[in-house]
Amino acid sequence: MAFYIIDGPDGCGKSTLANALSDITGGVIRAWHKDSTYLEYATRLLDPDWNEIWDRCFIDERVYQPVMRPGEESRLFTPQQYEVLVNLLKIARPTFIFCNTIIREEDPYVSPEQNRQVLRGFQQILGERMFDHIRVLNYDATQWTPEAFAEYIAHD
Repeated sequence: MAFYIIDGPDGCGKSTLANALSDITGGVIRAWHKDSTYLEYATRLLDPDWNEIWDRCFIDERVYQPVMRPGEESRLFTPQQYEVLVNLLKIARPTFIFCNTIIREEDPYVSPEQNRQVLRGFQQILGERMFDHIRVLNYDATQWTPEAFAEYIAHD
């Protein structure tokens, strides 16, 4: 059983990679969205039987909120709730796959500049201590096919 989180800016191949990884591992894809709640995340992180692939996760709120809603507080989590989720994530010890290359510039939800800001936000968060005990892999869709990368990490 394995637990993977695939995250990164819009248009970087997260869903395509999640599908390829699911085909190889049999993992269930859990696609989180911008309105997913603290309780939903906490409940899933407390589930001991992992065979899931998360397409996005709660970290998105910290990255997208200052870009898409500057000056506003998070709508989804208090700072304390975010800290609890981070601690649960450390206990769950997923493999975190950061899709680090924007391959689709045209997006109906974010401008190319906003997407570059989001990419920088993810890079900054990945440098924080919360990732010290989590395996982080970088996926560059210009260097790997989704199938080859999925095969690589599933058998690593």
